[in-house]
Amino acid sequence: MQNNSITSKIRPVVVELDNFFSNPSIFKKLTTISKELLPEISAEQPYAVRDVSTREFGENLPGEVGSIRVAVFFPNEETKIERHPNSTQFLFSIDGSGETRVLRDQKWEKDVYGENYEASLDSRWHYVEKNAWHQSVAVGNKPWTLVAIHTATDVQDEYQID
Repeated sequence: MQNNSITSKIRPVVVELDNFFSNPSIFKKLTTISKELLPEISAEQPYAVRDVSTREFGENLPGEVGSIRVAVFFPNEETKIERHPNSTQFLFSIDGSGETRVLRDQKWEKDVYGENYEASLDSRWHYVEKNAWHQSVAVGNKPWTLVAIHTATDVQDEYQID
């Protein structure tokens, strides 16, 4: 497994986010939402996404949290290529495996994570810089659940058109 997105500079922020979102009561809320989304995915509808109010997580949210989305991906499916001009993004893998491809210096780099939730921080998290083109892909034969934490409260989504 390779995940180069969690650099020494960003690691303290990811540790804070991990401590919060791995809390059993918070994690249970996330998994409940993912179970509700699971019936919505299929080969014809490869992913389902739900915006979740930050109020559902209490007043002690880490400062980096502007908005939260839970997404479930059908096995071996990919999202559209996207970027967020007004927000950095922290991706938290809570079930299944995936990879996120990020365009850095005009070259696509692939980070794999989510294979073993309990193994390490790098197995659970991915960091996407503000305005970076990226694409997430479920790998393996089971659905992949991902939580997208954005620094912006009103995230701008832009999609690459071929």
